[in-house]
Amino acid sequence: MLKNYLVIAYRNLIRHRLYSVINIFGLGLGLACLFILGLQINNELSFDKWLPDNERIFRLESTYHIPGRDEATRATSMLPAKSFLEKDFPQIEIAARAQPFSVSITRGDTLFNEQIFYADPEILEILGLKTIEGELSGALEDPTAIVITKTTKEKYFGDQLALGETILIDGDVPFKVMAVIEDLPDETHFVFSAIAPLMAPTYYFRQYVDQDWDVATVHTYLKVKSPSDAKIVEAGLPNFIQRNVPTFNIAGAQLTGPEALEFSLRSVGEIHLYSSDSRNLKPGGNIFEIYALLAIAILILGISCVNFINLTSALFTNRWHEIVIRKICGAHRRQLVIQFLGESYLLVILSLGFG
Repeated sequence: MLKNYLVIAYRNLIRHRLYSVINIFGLGLGLACLFILGLQINNELSFDKWLPDNERIFRLESTYHIPGRDEATRATSMLPAKSFLEKDFPQIEIAARAQPFSVSITRGDTLFNEQIFYADPEILEILGLKTIEGELSGALEDPTAIVITKTTKEKYFGDQLALGETILIDGDVPFKVMAVIEDLPDETHFVFSAIAPLMAPTYYFRQYVDQDWDVATVHTYLKVKSPSDAKIVEAGLPNFIQRNVPTFNIAGAQLTGPEALEFSLRSVGEIHLYSSDSRNLKPGGNIFEIYALLAIAILILGISCVNFINLTSALFTNRWHEIVIRKICGAHRRQLVIQFLGESYLLVILSLGFG
């Protein structure tokens, strides 16, 4: 019986070639667009989801209320904030600061401009990247230590081992390679070629690390003990500012207290789509574009489905004489339903393959 259904379906496809081609092409094109847009949406939503315990990692963001100016939310925060937060909030497991800098890296005759991180050693634990050479434990304890990525290693050392070798930053400051880590995935807002300590001699703000609240240039990341702890920390931030943040200077204005400054936490998985600050480590996406892509995908699929249904219904209407003959020959209603649904499913499968 199944073979008979398939033979009849095949014959009808061949007999009505134009209908079949339009149906398969139309629905297949709609499905192809849906798949492509779906992959793009999935890619945008997957940013920084690769981080271990990403649901527990947050970035500290600053909102400034400067008299006579519009409210401004920044991806960066003040240098000393990290140390004070760790003391005030037991919910914080680890915290790390990172600031991108463009530097020149030299080894022999090889020289490139690179973007590196000056960061706390804890950033390595937050990122959770695997090592290719060396160990991450204690890798950034020395001020002239540096951790490089696999691509950076291949650029300067080729197939040779980089561990223990020396590179020069900004022309004449030697740094010793303490570890080589795997490259960052593409789906991340982080971007760097290497990581050096905040106390590195080439870091301009090293003397202000734990004391100058006027320097608000670092990205501060917090890893809380559980996702629910983030709300506890965020609720305590106004009092934290009141207790710890002295009068500070931003854009030439002297500000003080929670009336002038707000801290907030943004989940690392939301940074790419929800943070539009120009100080982000790299340009992000836009959640409204995702909604637009989703709406377009649904619209295209809906049009394709309506087109498929209309053409299939029109074709089956023209086959009334076939239905009458088969009824006279003893075909049951159930058999006719199976036959026509089977032909529709076959068209859908062919469209899926085409798409």
